[in-house]
Amino acid sequence: MSLLMLYVVAAFAQAPTQHAAPAAQPRCDTIYVAVPSSVTVQAPPAAVTVEAQSQWPAIFLGLVGLLLLALQLRIMGRQTDVMRRQTTLLDKQTEIQEQQDVSQRTEAIGTFYRIAFDLVDEFRRANLMTGTPIPANFDTHLRQMLREAARHCAASDAEPESKASAATPVGLVRP
Repeated sequence: MSLLMLYVVAAFAQAPTQHAAPAAQPRCDTIYVAVPSSVTVQAPPAAVTVEAQSQWPAIFLGLVGLLLLALQLRIMGRQTDVMRRQTTLLDKQTEIQEQQDVSQRTEAIGTFYRIAFDLVDEFRRANLMTGTPIPANFDTHLRQMLREAARHCAASDAEPESKASAATPVGLVRP
């Protein structure tokens, strides 16, 4: 805003100096020269009249400059408002991100402790019957199905489809 005031003061300070000289009548300077009588004196050359330039173009350019300056200041004010709003939004986003980080950290710590306590409970149960051997039972239904499925797949690779489909494994249903 101070630049605008400086511009206005400078424009008005120059205006009186430009208008101070009143529009004077054209001036004709006459020079008298002493000439001997034997020389004929000629009439002086025609005087050149110089008129003062019009101030309207300078005033017009000054007003256009003032208008452009006002528009530029308006644009700068709007940009300042936009930047202020953007900064506010960025601050809010940063605050939300920090809250999410804290929440995720807390959740991860809680999950770690839950898994750790579950693991401790499993170790306690595993240590309960340490001396008792668990014998493997190869006649269980699931192991038998897996063995038959392995034989079926091996047979289908080696034999044609018709012979492999004839041998249906126990527990598997033929399609």
